[in-house]
Amino acid sequence: MKSAAFGGLDHMEGRPDRKLLLFSAVLLIAGTAVYWVAQRYHEERGVTPNEVFTAYANSNTWMLVHAVQFAGSGIVIFGLLALFFALNINSGIRDLVNRFAAASAVVAFALNGILYAVDGIALKQAVDAWVSAPASEQPAYFAVVQEIRGLSGE
Repeated sequence: MKSAAFGGLDHMEGRPDRKLLLFSAVLLIAGTAVYWVAQRYHEERGVTPNEVFTAYANSNTWMLVHAVQFAGSGIVIFGLLALFFALNINSGIRDLVNRFAAASAVVAFALNGILYAVDGIALKQAVDAWVSAPASEQPAYFAVVQEIRGLSGE
């Protein structure tokens, strides 16, 4: 019988699909490596919020780094989804746990998308606007930047 998820042969209930396990492992390792490389280029210079936000504004790679971080986390999440299918659990409480874990991974992917949109795009646009604003308007822009950074959990 064909597996609907990946087009391969189903194995007996409870026997993991070895090819899918290998695929899952490759995705998990690759995603972690991609994320780690992106993290090495994440700007975190400065002590005060003013110094940190100025470093963000001066960064030419801020949005790219966050896009690569999102890609890395997405690859890890797809690796987890492949693992859930590879386990070949189709009944009982283990199936419910497996389905809940898979649904949680999908939710995590969506939440990561929101996080990297706020931290990678909205925050960058806000710090750029703050830096280029007239001096009299900078305190208001700075407050917005602080709120956006707060939304991203930093």
